Amino acid sequence: MKSSDKIRILICGNYGASNLGDEVILSGMIELLKSAYKNSKITVLSVNPADTEKMHNVSAVKLFPAGIRSTLTFWLVGQFLKTITALKNADLVVLGGGGLFSDDKPRAVWIWYLQYLWFKAFSKKVACLAQSVGPLKNALSRKIVMNVYKNAVFSSVRDQKSADLLKEIGVTGTVVLADPAYGIAYNQESFSKKSNYIVLTLRPWAKERDLEVNNIIEKFSDWLKHQYDLEIIFVPFQTRFDSDLERFEHLKKLIKIKYPKDIKEALEIIARARVVVGMRLHSVILAVFTKTPFVALSYSKKVKDFADTVEMGEFVLDYNNFTLEQLKKTFEKVLKEEKSIENILEKQKLKNTYKFYDHEKYLQNLF
Repeated sequence: MKSSDKIRILICGNYGASNLGDEVILSGMIELLKSAYKNSKITVLSVNPADTEKMHNVSAVKLFPAGIRSTLTFWLVGQFLKTITALKNADLVVLGGGGLFSDDKPRAVWIWYLQYLWFKAFSKKVACLAQSVGPLKNALSRKIVMNVYKNAVFSSVRDQKSADLLKEIGVTGTVVLADPAYGIAYNQESFSKKSNYIVLTLRPWAKERDLEVNNIIEKFSDWLKHQYDLEIIFVPFQTRFDSDLERFEHLKKLIKIKYPKDIKEALEIIARARVVVGMRLHSVILAVFTKTPFVALSYSKKVKDFADTVEMGEFVLDYNNFTLEQLKKTFEKVLKEEKSIENILEKQKLKNTYKFYDHEKYLQNLF
């Protein structure tokens, strides 16, 4: 390939699915690829191509289907030709970022493996970028992930434990870098003023435990108001398919909700909060990005692994068994150490921004 040739890149991940965290990932990924390849044409495989094109100002085509209904739609409304053409023309397929390969929900492994099989059918270079991997509880999941990563032309993960798991299943050479959120364009100074609220993010997970946590949050909200004159703002990170709004329905009499219209507004809401109490991984990542202290509610290893990576492991509660008293105690520790935490987060943001853009040298070596 000549240096003057336009490099055509196809990005595949959980995009266009109304998940704010994944849109943050995509935004950072696009910034990275534009920086690595000055002369590039980017297309995204998306659940909703029109939404993706509008939000990110790139071309988008339909993600390869993984179910009977989506397959019928894919063929009947003419999406197939557009997607196949985009894949056929691609010089590089980027699979990631995010937590794609995990069998917490076994179907996820198969959805992304199916995408990968299409890429291999067309003999495409595949790079697995900025993902978390695991947990992988069964042997078949491990075999699938090993197959994908061993055949990648380059692979990176966003935490050391993911790299360790890949090594355990036989994959070597994976580089530990950082989450694509660190690649987004952002002006910290415009959001520097703090307000008297905390940001809460919750997602549907396990029905019985979700109800228990809702009760804890109700009592926590009352305690915050009386003890610190702080209110809770609920910020949904996903509003379709497994919507966070299911969780808010039980809490709406006590707390307010704020719908960010875009990534910039989400950053502003989090930057102005005193603390983030976050179950959604990217609410915690954006907290680091905006130097906002946080308490992470870890429902998946990727949340705990990330917090450990940014030296905030002591501010993580296990979603499956934390109590009201533990939440209060951890929150008060955050307030007590607020300034020192902000300093830690500032260093972590700078370090991880550099680490994320280290992707450039690896990507440029692919051509």
